[in-house]
Amino acid sequence: LYIIVFQKIHLNINQGTTNVQFHTLFAINKENTIMDLGLKGKNVLITAASRGLGKATALKFALEGANVSICSQSQQVLKAKAEIESLCKGKILAFQKDIRNANAIKEFVENTAEVLGSLDIVVFNCGGPPIGNFSDIKIEQWEQSLNDVILSAIHLIQESLPITDI
Repeated sequence: LYIIVFQKIHLNINQGTTNVQFHTLFAINKENTIMDLGLKGKNVLITAASRGLGKATALKFALEGANVSICSQSQQVLKAKAEIESLCKGKILAFQKDIRNANAIKEFVENTAEVLGSLDIVVFNCGGPPIGNFSDIKIEQWEQSLNDVILSAIHLIQESLPITDI
């Protein structure tokens, strides 16, 4: 029997910015041995990973020995790649892609496959509606956000399935 320990996520929302601290996830049994999560050498693709939960997820996979491919619409993705590489030994790829665009998703998956071959894990992470008070967000903005999220996830799944080992 292993106990899964997810130490802490600290979420600080301050004037429209979100700061996330992600701490260790591990599993331990009564003999105090840490469970190998089996991620070493796995190929992982993560969207919207230049900061926040996406970046923290990418870092955790990389710390576990996975090869990680990340994207973001922001150039910050290159900084995130460098930070993750400074802490980990696996392959870290980074692409500036806006996942709201189906062609960008296709390119992201293809670029990743060219280097890593197949995918073992796909993590869909994305933004949401505009930051603001709930009552100030217009229904059109909600509809656009839902459309972006759902269609992006569908496109990512469709593009990723042919190169997964399932």
